[in-house]
Amino acid sequence: NVSKLKKLEYLNLALNNIEKIENLEGCEGLTKLDLTVNFIGELSSVKTLQGNIHLKELFLMGNPCADFDGYRQFVVATLQQLKWLDGKEIERSERIQALQNFAAVEQRIREQEKAYCLKRAEDKDEARRKLQEEENKGEMERSHTGSDGHWDTDISAPLYMDTSLIDVDVQPTYVRVMVKGKPFQLVLPAEVKPDSSFAKRSQTTGHLVKSNLTAVLLKGLRPQGTWSSACP
Repeated sequence: NVSKLKKLEYLNLALNNIEKIENLEGCEGLTKLDLTVNFIGELSSVKTLQGNIHLKELFLMGNPCADFDGYRQFVVATLQQLKWLDGKEIERSERIQALQNFAAVEQRIREQEKAYCLKRAEDKDEARRKLQEEENKGEMERSHTGSDGHWDTDISAPLYMDTSLIDVDVQPTYVRVMVKGKPFQLVLPAEVKPDSSFAKRSQTTGHLVKSNLTAVLLKGLRPQGTWSSACP
């Protein structure tokens, strides 16, 4: 609903994940638009700002489109109401030259847009593939836990894990355990005092040395083997 803000004068959308300029036509009072460091590769989408007649300043630096050959010329010729682009004033002579070369520049921009969009689609597919692999890996790791999310206590398949892979955040009413980056949260049956609680193992036998907190913790989480972690 940004397009409904008719009196909006300055819109800062820097450092976001915007890929296309759109839905700002209704911002009739817009004079300054900052889109620094986004993912705008469809440079031709600046045409949607032609109706924003009061727009004087535009920032597109840090976007893929800013690296296109002919980028500045294209924007200067397309948005003739602009006075400043990426913090640099647009001279009258620059605009005249941009308008004269617009046809050739626009063709180059279209070609670069197409190449970027293809590359962007490939990058997204690769990111989705890696995410799926991570999720599958997580499912395999969680397969070692019970259906209720607690560690399997079957002694026939003991679990050994280095303490560097485990992090415990102890709070008065819950304990959050990060095991190899995977969170397990336990709601405690009674409020505890984290500052006076601990959980550690014997350096000689490897067994857990229980404290008042450890006793509560182990009601919901009882891994096998030599697991342990120091609590805050």
